[in-house]
Amino acid sequence: MGALAGGGFFPQAFIGTAAVLVANIFLRPVGYRINQQPLKGTEIQLCYRCSIVCRSNDEAHVRALLLQAVSATGKMKLCSLHSEDLEETPERVELEADIMFA
Repeated sequence: MGALAGGGFFPQAFIGTAAVLVANIFLRPVGYRINQQPLKGTEIQLCYRCSIVCRSNDEAHVRALLLQAVSATGKMKLCSLHSEDLEETPERVELEADIMFA
């Protein structure tokens, strides 16, 4: 519109400006309705990795506590759970659990 007005085409610039204003005013409710409709078939799933370092003697107890906490909520799902000994401290174990929230 500015280029048209700058070129001396004032009637065309006025018509273009009026068209843009009318389109914005009348299409705004349509845009609001589109944005308010939920997306069908989409479900957000959040996946977290939980890393726990404990003594080797306590590994079974920590696993049991983790499984109990995940199953108690009903909203979490345990995707994987594995452990490995830490190289720098042999008496320590690292547990890694992948937990999904749906």
